[in-house]
Amino acid sequence: MSAISALGLLLWVAMVVTLVVLARLSQRLGDVTHAGHYYHWYYVAAACMAAAILIQVIQQQTPLALSPNLTILGIILHDGFQALGLTIGLIVTWYYWSWLLAERD
Repeated sequence: MSAISALGLLLWVAMVVTLVVLARLSQRLGDVTHAGHYYHWYYVAAACMAAAILIQVIQQQTPLALSPNLTILGIILHDGFQALGLTIGLIVTWYYWSWLLAERD
């Protein structure tokens, strides 16, 4: 594993940590404002991102020439889990925190 790929993994680990922190903050905000418990979706998004990290680590540890079909499947799953996790995180963030944009006056 090269230094660049290790830093790339560190970026996605930071995204998982960010989603978990947002989940905790949204839980507290939801308790105060009596909003729905949509913050659970942050944990789903973090799990998707963690699955993408796991797939990327597995891909980097296995030789690509041994199973090209599994490599293509791994790339599709890796990118799919990342996209799904980020999309869920974006939607839930917009739902919980969009009031900050409305409070400009």
